[in-house]
Amino acid sequence: MTMSSSLSPLLRAFVFGSLVFVAAACGSAETDLDPRPPCTGPGCVNPSGGSTASGGGGGQGGEGGALSSDVTGNVGVLNEPSFAQIGPYAGAATIFATSSTGMPLEAPYGDMVTSFSLPSVISGTPWIFVRDETIGATGILSTHSAVRVPSSGPVTLPVVDRNVLSSIASTLPAPLVIDTTRAHLIIKVSRNGQPLSGVTLTTPLPGAEIAYDTGVGLYSNQTNLTGTAGVILAFDVDAPQTAEQRTFTLTDAAQQGFMIQLPIQAGAATVAAFTL
Repeated sequence: MTMSSSLSPLLRAFVFGSLVFVAAACGSAETDLDPRPPCTGPGCVNPSGGSTASGGGGGQGGEGGALSSDVTGNVGVLNEPSFAQIGPYAGAATIFATSSTGMPLEAPYGDMVTSFSLPSVISGTPWIFVRDETIGATGILSTHSAVRVPSSGPVTLPVVDRNVLSSIASTLPAPLVIDTTRAHLIIKVSRNGQPLSGVTLTTPLPGAEIAYDTGVGLYSNQTNLTGTAGVILAFDVDAPQTAEQRTFTLTDAAQQGFMIQLPIQAGAATVAAFTL
């Protein structure tokens, strides 16, 4: 994949990472996650990472190249309610990751810098964070996303149009105004390469509002199962100021539970995809 093709107006189906809106720039200590081992044990599922035909769990990756632990690419914006398309983004941002030795990495992006490079990123499906440096002027949410490492080519890391979440919330059967000082979760589930219906987020989230898709780009907070698009939204989740990983349980239609781990953070939302 060339850099110009990865900046095409709409790329194909994508993945999910985490969203964070910050009113002002903050230090890397407030945004970076320490390296964590993958979720292990019965029922544990890790984010898909990279792109798949149905949408994956991290940045969209190139194909066909030699595998490398250096993560390179650009940033794109998820700007419609199915979270399945990504367009070009040129606003200023800082990208954070963790190296193979556990040290923090960061790279600038935007303005005259139209690509980024993070050397020797920790292997697996690590979370990579794109922090908005425009103080909200470009209308996007800062975003964590899981990327498969080593990768075979450039990746497109997502940021999310914050008005998309606000629009979804305002058109729910029981409408709400989202609180951008709290965390927001966007979870996509699939099985055998297809979105998975009948899945419930069974971890209690006091004070949060949970919505499930009722079709592509459509949501309801008056049902408790995913529909044909396999998407779960959790608005206004209580979270700490510093990003940390939390464990959640997803339960499918056969009542089988799956444990997932997501970074959550005050003023942030997390978006990730999982194959159950």
